[in-house]
Amino acid sequence: PFMDGFAVLQEIRTRQELSRIPVFVLTNSKDESHRARCRVLGCNGFYTKPITVNDLQRIIEDILLKATFAN
Repeated sequence: PFMDGFAVLQEIRTRQELSRIPVFVLTNSKDESHRARCRVLGCNGFYTKPITVNDLQRIIEDILLKATFAN
């Protein structure tokens, strides 16, 4: 409760035991600086709400595809 999403992402990336976990951001923000900051912090994907059921399906497929190529 004391961290925003950026701080959580940074914490995940700096802790060795968590650093290999893929992180995908789903946010209300359309601010390009937020997307850029997430990339710098090591985000694997960035998706903007609102989303439809079809969008959610596409996002899940994208995450699974990225996970397949990462291994």
